[in-house]
Amino acid sequence: MKTCRRKWFARWLAACIAVVLGMGMCAGLPVSAAYENTYTNTGNQRADIVAVAKTQIGYHEGSLEGTTNSSNNYTKYNVWNGKIEGGYRYAWCHAFVSWCANQAGIGTDIVPKTAGTSTGRSFFVNQGTYRQSAANGGSYVPQAGDIIYYGSGSSPSHVGIVSDCDGSTVYTIEGNYSNKVGTRAINLSNSYIIGYGVPNYKGVNPNPPKWAKVTLDHYAWMAGETLTFNLSSEGGVAYTVGIDTENADGGRTRIDTHDTRDTSYSRSFNNPGKYSCYITTYNEYGLADSERIYFEVYDKKPENVSVSLDHYGWMLNENMTFTCSSVHGYAYTIGIDDANGNRIDTYDTTGNTYTRSFSTPGKYSCYITTYNGYGYADSERIYFEVYDKKPENVSVSLDHYGWMLNENMTFTCSSVHGYAYTIGIDDANGNRIDTYDTTGNTYTRSFSTPGKYSCYITTYNGYGYADSERIYFEVYDKKPENVSVSLDHYGWMLNENMTFTCSSVHGYAYTIGIDDANGNRIDTYDTTGNTYTRSFSTPGKYSCYITTYNGYGYADSERIYFEVYDGKPTNAKVELDKDSYYVGEELVFRCSSEHGYVYTIGIDSEDGGRTRIDTYDTKESSYTRSFSKPGKYSCYITTYNGYGLADSERIYFTILPSPGDLNFDNTLTTADAVLLQRYLLQERTLTQSQWQTADLNADGTVNGFDLALLRQKLVG
Repeated sequence: MKTCRRKWFARWLAACIAVVLGMGMCAGLPVSAAYENTYTNTGNQRADIVAVAKTQIGYHEGSLEGTTNSSNNYTKYNVWNGKIEGGYRYAWCHAFVSWCANQAGIGTDIVPKTAGTSTGRSFFVNQGTYRQSAANGGSYVPQAGDIIYYGSGSSPSHVGIVSDCDGSTVYTIEGNYSNKVGTRAINLSNSYIIGYGVPNYKGVNPNPPKWAKVTLDHYAWMAGETLTFNLSSEGGVAYTVGIDTENADGGRTRIDTHDTRDTSYSRSFNNPGKYSCYITTYNEYGLADSERIYFEVYDKKPENVSVSLDHYGWMLNENMTFTCSSVHGYAYTIGIDDANGNRIDTYDTTGNTYTRSFSTPGKYSCYITTYNGYGYADSERIYFEVYDKKPENVSVSLDHYGWMLNENMTFTCSSVHGYAYTIGIDDANGNRIDTYDTTGNTYTRSFSTPGKYSCYITTYNGYGYADSERIYFEVYDKKPENVSVSLDHYGWMLNENMTFTCSSVHGYAYTIGIDDANGNRIDTYDTTGNTYTRSFSTPGKYSCYITTYNGYGYADSERIYFEVYDGKPTNAKVELDKDSYYVGEELVFRCSSEHGYVYTIGIDSEDGGRTRIDTYDTKESSYTRSFSKPGKYSCYITTYNGYGLADSERIYFTILPSPGDLNFDNTLTTADAVLLQRYLLQERTLTQSQWQTADLNADGTVNGFDLALLRQKLVG
């Protein structure tokens, strides 16, 4: 009887709390007459969110009405979003985006309700609908209704709604833009843009895709080599990749069909032969097919190598095209020799043609070498002749390429058969600042304005003209700055060549100093170049810094530290900050060792036996990731260098479900509250894992207090 009363009391308490909280959530916000949303939704969510945002342009933080000129972050959008740390005065750019989505009838499964830019960006990343900006290596062109994220790398600091894009400039409506709702026009390549959330809107895109295209970097591949098919389209949301063998009888056999929403697909082929590929892209309104591309997979070195010309007698400076062919050749090295057998040109290409002209009459010959991962093969040599002559081998040079203000510099001109020179000097914007004609081979002048400049020359005789390559130089008016020295990595084997790379702004030359662990100088090297290569025959710890200089003064770099070792790695170790984490929480695996050059991190699931779920190779000393599935896991690392390998001890950790996430979808929503309320009303049962995550206050009991805590989380 007492047990029954307790159950009745728990139900009564849960119902009361639900009613009270429900009344709070249903309380309406004051309506701002000045910036009321007067737009009527059409059902085209992509257009509706933009139209709603336009009704808010000019709204200023400081009051619910949006007419107060203040800078206190108080807005109706934050009031709608809910309190954070007990108040409404927080950065509101993403709250504005979420409010507009809500007003447009867009659910939080499409655009999240949040005030956090990182939370918003992560939502689209996890959905697979995040696109990198041009500055981050992406090629996506945004469209109206996309969510634009600003910041640095993968760290957002501001957000807005795309209202339009003309292919080069994106136009936006943004909350918290100079303390108000404002508009912006920004170039697509601007580094401030880090990416775009592309929501899965409903009622959008009434047209099928217009075109589809698939490409490869090249079209001959070794057996077992990974090929990446690059996929693109206009209007497509996903792709089906079809790969066929091209049979000897002219038919085709399908060997692979792959569906993806990504813009690339990578795989290898173990069987040599000829293949083709095409893609179909689609959206809810239709399909579009690409053209078919053809490629070959081989398992032996090249054969049947040849190089040819259209004919074998050419006028001076007439362009001739060398055509290369082979079976299984991946790339070509084209060698051209004069009549005495002296090499005059070597050209590497992954194409099959090379076009050039000759400015010296005479007899020449050419042959090619082609190669792939299995070996090399040469062609037969062909012979041809070039007639007549005009200037050739034209060049202009300076002693060095960084000069002080008003310092005299001498341009030296050279050529074969050149009679006179026209020297052209341009500023960094390509504006001509000096043109000088001379029958000599030098020209001396100084510059009174600092900046970057370039120069090229034209030489001529009675038969024709020829230009030099353009050279670039800088005139400066201050001592060097931004000085640094670097290595590719900081652990090296005995007698392994390492290259120190020097850089600076306005530095003319460098002095490189290398010290041992006791601070004793073991090497000093002066250079006007920017690299220095050497090896070490004694193991130990070393450091290096550089001094650069010009006529205005000196500047030192920071000191870098590195180690030379003569044995395999030891003391390999991997660590975590704690033993348990929640789903979605980032874990940082910290790797360490003595003499380890790189690390292979292995992560296994320990639920029901050991199963590998992740293998990651890195030269860094840490690896960050999260887990979407609760359970028990373990990790160990292998580090290695040229002398051998070393494994760490295995560490163990647990991934717990997020508190309150009863349906394990990694997001707290009203669906979780409904599950808990139905359990309290004895309308359903919970699994052990669900029961544990439902106990929000960790008191060992699931009751109305846990439901109240969950509802508080949902309202912010």
